[in-house]
Amino acid sequence: MQEFEGVFQATSKPARDAKGYHVTVMLPGTANDLILSEAVLRAAAPLWNGVNCMVDHELYTPSSERVCGVFANARWSDAEQGVVATVRPTGPKADLLRMYADEMLDAPDQPKPNIGFSAVIILQRQDNVITKILRVKSTDLVVDPAFNTKFLVAQFQKETPMPD
Repeated sequence: MQEFEGVFQATSKPARDAKGYHVTVMLPGTANDLILSEAVLRAAAPLWNGVNCMVDHELYTPSSERVCGVFANARWSDAEQGVVATVRPTGPKADLLRMYADEMLDAPDQPKPNIGFSAVIILQRQDNVITKILRVKSTDLVVDPAFNTKFLVAQFQKETPMPD
């Protein structure tokens, strides 16, 4: 087995004026020529708890100036067929996360920017098959992400239950 640091991406549609957003952060599939199975992803779901959301990837020198959120309540969702979590806007770039959420909701029938999430993970693999996700370093807000995910529910002052 080899350890490998890779980037896996997911697009998302946000919800307005939320204290946090329930989102799909990762789906099984193929990215960067690596295959990620449901079983491996399901086992790794809790690794997203406490992970920072940054603006853009900076793989070697992360900066606290780029923090826009933090993930919590991560788990596998049968309904979404992927890992779901709550991202709470926080840090110096939190307004950027909120801005894109508003931008995508203001005109539902208009073209949207291709903005979404991309996870930087440390993993084990055998050939091109991921056998285990060891750590999620960050899940970043990026342009042109690879996987198609979505914002599920806005979380307001009161706790909103996340769909199964």
